[in-house]
Order: sequence, then structure tokens, then C-alpha cells
Amino acid sequence: MDAGNGTIANTLAGKKCFGYTEQGPYDYDVAKAKSLMEESGHKDGAGIPEIQIVSPPHRKTGGEALQSMWNEIGLKSRVDVQEATTYLSEIKKGNFGTSIISQTVCLDVGGTIENFSDPSKGASMTRWYDQQVWDWLQQANASTENATRMEYFTKAFTAIHDAVPMIYLFYDTKIYVHRANLVLGSTYVDPPALRFFECYWLPEGQRAPESNA
Repeated sequence: MDAGNGTIANTLAGKKCFGYTEQGPYDYDVAKAKSLMEESGHKDGAGIPEIQIVSPPHRKTGGEALQSMWNEIGLKSRVDVQEATTYLSEIKKGNFGTSIISQTVCLDVGGTIENFSDPSKGASMTRWYDQQVWDWLQQANASTENATRMEYFTKAFTAIHDAVPMIYLFYDTKIYVHRANLVLGSTYVDPPALRFFECYWLPEGQRAPESNA
């Protein structure tokens, strides 16, 4: 897979997802940023064209936050709201020059909770639910103490691992390649990705029908 995208999955949660990382964030240093801009020959943004920030509707405020910070060092930008379906259509057409705001950091494991949630409180993507597991996940998400979170997440994911309600094929949906005899099943748009459910294999040598998703 290109640049590590589509890494084969071997756990229910990606690496570095449990607890909080000790790695500190970059300092918010406008003066340092301006100095680096000047050093690169672009003092106050000179010579850099307007930057287009393409954002899905639910991440518009994130684009506006970037715009505000870039303004402080002289970079001009505009926020263009684009539906995920439009973005995906452009990608299918081969327009790989487009992009859309998404998270680029490792998600906390609590972000996978929708896979095992109480159906009355959200979409249980695995169509599997266990009250004890749900309680552990809730207790882990309610705490900011790393040891407490590790305790409850470990209990929950040990139980999930033993029950095997789902099996991940790959991490990261930026690039997805599959064998010709894998039928992708039902699909739905989950900005900015396209999710596939209820996949199944055809006998070796047969090809799955083309998907219009």
C-alpha cells in the first residue's frame, strides 16, 4: 500500500490509541512562524497564492480556525464548504488534486465506540451489543486518568476480542484495494470516507459486479 495507507489490521484498535500520548504539542508561536516565513522568502505571506480550505459542512469551524491562525502570519485563505459526496465523486473521476479537511492525528480509542454502542443511543455498526462492554466503554470515556482509562478499555476490548463481533481488514480508508471476487456489500458515506458493510467472497475466479457507490 502507498505510504503506509491500508496497513493490514491485527488489532481492534490502532497503535497508540489507548490513553493519552506523552508527546507534547507544538507551541503556538506566531513570532516564530513569521520568522520562518521570512526565512523561506515569503515575509508576511508574500508570493504565496490564496489557499483554498475545502471543508465538509460539519468541519467548517475547523477551516475557519485555520484561516484565523494563518491570517496572523499573512497567509490568505478562503473556506469552501463541500459535501462529502461531491468530494468522493471527484476522487472517483480521478481528480486526486482535491482534498478535504479531516483528522490527521491518531484517534483516541473512545472514537471507535460507535462500533459497539447501545442501539437505542446510536448506530451499532457491528450490530452487536453487550451491556457490560458498553458500561466499561462509558466509564473509560468519562475519565481523564490514564490508568483508569486503560483499566476499563482493556476490560472492554478483551471482551470484544473474545466475542469477535467484527474483524477489521485494513486500517485507514485513504487507499483501498481488494481482490476482484470480494463483493463490497452495502455502502454509506461517512464524511470524508465511504464505508462498506456486509462484504462477502465469491468463488475464486468470479468477479464482483461493479459498484456505483
